[in-house]
Amino acid sequence: ASLAVGVLGDSLGGDAALIASQIDETIDAVIALRATPNWLRPGSVGNRLGSDVDGDELYHAYCPCVNVEAYAHQPAISFIVGKSDRHVPAESAEKFVTELRRSVYADRPDKVQVVALESGGWHGHMFEREAIPKVQAAMMLWFRR
Repeated sequence: ASLAVGVLGDSLGGDAALIASQIDETIDAVIALRATPNWLRPGSVGNRLGSDVDGDELYHAYCPCVNVEAYAHQPAISFIVGKSDRHVPAESAEKFVTELRRSVYADRPDKVQVVALESGGWHGHMFEREAIPKVQAAMMLWFRR
């Protein structure tokens, strides 16, 4: 029996974990902690976004929200987001999960989820101390499934 492969990334690392699961189909599960599937981050604050030719090429090639079909192999994806996060708003993850369930995960909607927990600090991007055990539990439950 082969071992399952799980990848966890926090913030930009979560974005990288999502990209890795597009490229490497041996990745069975992803936890994207405080990460976004939409690199334009609509409605967000605290970003330095601008025009960049290389960045635009990467966006079109790998940004999850415009490459939904890249997840047709259905890695299990869990977004763990902050309820008050204005730097990486939860809405992007929620919209992406809805689109995945409507399309390439239509037969397995249980393989994608968004868990929203209490957050605060810099633009709401940090989990509240009370939420840390819930973050840890959500991560362990997702990888054990």
